[in-house]
Amino acid sequence: MRLELQPISGVKQLAAWHPLVELLALFNGSCALDDLEWDDGEMLASYVEDMDPHARADYEAEPAAGIREAKDLFITGMLELIRDRQAALGAASPFHLPNDGTTLLIRKPVEEVTEASIAYSWMVLFWAISSKTDYLIITKQDRTAFTTDFAKVFEWICCLIMVARSPASVWYFGDSRDVREFLRRLERMVLVAGTGRVKGFAQLQANQVGANDGGVDILAIQTRQGAVPRDATAYLVGATIQQSDRRAKIMGGGSIARFLEFFERGPNFAFHGVLAVPFEASDIDQLNCNLNNCIYLSKAELISILGQYPQDIRQRLNVGTARRKIRQRSREISNTTILVGKAGDLRLQWA
Repeated sequence: MRLELQPISGVKQLAAWHPLVELLALFNGSCALDDLEWDDGEMLASYVEDMDPHARADYEAEPAAGIREAKDLFITGMLELIRDRQAALGAASPFHLPNDGTTLLIRKPVEEVTEASIAYSWMVLFWAISSKTDYLIITKQDRTAFTTDFAKVFEWICCLIMVARSPASVWYFGDSRDVREFLRRLERMVLVAGTGRVKGFAQLQANQVGANDGGVDILAIQTRQGAVPRDATAYLVGATIQQSDRRAKIMGGGSIARFLEFFERGPNFAFHGVLAVPFEASDIDQLNCNLNNCIYLSKAELISILGQYPQDIRQRLNVGTARRKIRQRSREISNTTILVGKAGDLRLQWA
């Protein structure tokens, strides 16, 4: 996959450029002010467009001052976004924030990078590639391949999210190949949870036989001091990167009932649904989740929850499968992804 950045062309393009600044740091090791490329003419035009005609004429007659002010305004705004994001992510951030006046971000050394940091880095790459602006050049084929890949990675990220949200044991169903495998995973869950009895294959209804995962990507059950308590809540997670019409992924009462149909005797938990999406919050999604008593986790919540990712390795053992898959896929994509930079081609480095 080959990526190329276009010059910055507007003082108001902060939201579009925030993930690109982080992307530069992931590839280059840091993002310094000198690494940024500018379209001076467009920067000036965007800076003066809301000014009165006299002020605009003055800047157009002496453009150097206006270009410098436009860049300063952009950099000031970018630093504010970066600081807010670093505060939200905490130790889960893959970056350090320097204070040298010349560098915006520095990538952490490998030994400081946790799987939560890698998860956030994947989302940065997704936000950059899925952006509706023209700042990132990528072929349609590469965009489609990455998006298909990320759909699976995002499910693994949501496993980490559920552990970071509150201590939990997590079972990932998204890669279950058939219903027999799904039943085996449910049996392992019942063994750990100490409640419930899974149906045998012969007990399934005709509409269950062709199921791979029961319509659920992830199951997370609350734990207390490493064990599943009697009053635990179980969360059924639907994770999706669909841009619209996400109702099928909302884990409402129907989805919970469908899941419990795979049990001869359902686990003795309170069940709650979760919809997770890596996008800005949508009023429609929120309303649909409210109607279905489903928790809605969008971009801001995911970032904040990743910031709570446990530092205790014992709590991370509950998401061992997701952790391994994320690190393995990260190494693979690092070897095949290039960003065209000022000094030549840069390799993706995050794991």
